[in-house]
Amino acid sequence: MPSNNSPRIRTSPELESEKPTEVSQILKLLVGVILVAVLLDLYVLPRVRPKSDFHPLVDHVVLALYVAAVVGFTYELGLHAQRERMLRRFLSAFRSEAFRTLRGYAALRPGDVFGLLKDIASRTDEIPTLYHPPRQTREYKFVQEVKYFDALVKVSRYDVVAILRDWLTPNNHRNVRFLASDLAGYYELHELKDDLLSLAKEPWDNWSLLSVDDRDCVLNYFWAASRCEEKRYHKLGTILRTTPDEHVQRWILFVPRQMPDKEFCHIIDKYLDRKNLPIAAVRDAVWALAALAGNGHVAAIVTLEKHMPLFDSLDLRTDIDLAWQQYGLESPFRS
Repeated sequence: MPSNNSPRIRTSPELESEKPTEVSQILKLLVGVILVAVLLDLYVLPRVRPKSDFHPLVDHVVLALYVAAVVGFTYELGLHAQRERMLRRFLSAFRSEAFRTLRGYAALRPGDVFGLLKDIASRTDEIPTLYHPPRQTREYKFVQEVKYFDALVKVSRYDVVAILRDWLTPNNHRNVRFLASDLAGYYELHELKDDLLSLAKEPWDNWSLLSVDDRDCVLNYFWAASRCEEKRYHKLGTILRTTPDEHVQRWILFVPRQMPDKEFCHIIDKYLDRKNLPIAAVRDAVWALAALAGNGHVAAIVTLEKHMPLFDSLDLRTDIDLAWQQYGLESPFRS
């Protein structure tokens, strides 16, 4: 798998980090132009005889410098936002074109393609995910369309499994391991189930010592492994029904908004049978059920109606209305 010899793609955060330096240099240059114009105007021009051949030349140079400074500041201050928008459009178009190119190249050289993806994923602070919507503040959507990888996995599954197994080793960047688990879960690569569970075991046993991002990564391992189980999501459902940790509950309840699989209707039903649930987690369950109902799972509506006394007691009817509207559904309270 390529490493040092792999071509490096500069990502958006890297490019954005260069913008302040570039703007600063331009502003310094404009200030320098003004200083030169002032020096010529105040100290050089008065010392040149009015009838001298150099007087008109110096006068024109001073005027040109003033005009250049005014135009420069006008451009930087007035058109900077437009330039930023154009740059962002260019970057978006470049990324789309790059992935289109990689799609054709992927089946032939999966190692090279995944080498580039690994390089991109490891160079950001945010966690890359394949799913929408990303979890607020800490995740970003890595590619616009997950199905980009379909042909690659179909043609070169053995190679992809080997590459992702390498990505899942502890010495790799957390973002790389997270992305590997995303791919393993989405394509249900059962060959990697034991690797994922093994990677999750030690940090799960030392849960209180983990950062929030590391906890999310471990939960993603469990999610991916549970996608590969014979009874899909069995492990994840068991964790949701038994854990006292509110963060874990809310993390799992966000999954149906990214991947609205029918199994979550039953999982959420059993979860809501628990006692003393955190209101924030119950609110997340409302949104999860809306996502499931919006994707045609009637069992989500059945679950909502079954647990309506709980939602009423927590005064969540407004949340239910908002969630249903978000997914283009008619409010369940309308006759």
